[in-house]
Amino acid sequence: DFVTIENESLTNATYHLYETNGRIINTGIFSKKQIIDLQKLSSGIYILNIESAQGNIKRKISKY
Repeated sequence: DFVTIENESLTNATYHLYETNGRIINTGIFSKKQIIDLQKLSSGIYILNIESAQGNIKRKISKY
């Protein structure tokens, strides 16, 4: 199970993957494309927050 973030306009963006209780699970810096491995995570809902100079994006991720 993987999540791919791909956006040609993102440069030096930071991502944080959170559990619904707010605990950070994964974090990193990327430009244009990043693959996040979800294989070791339990089934559930997670929040992906991407921060860049162009703004912030939040998305819910469901893992089954």
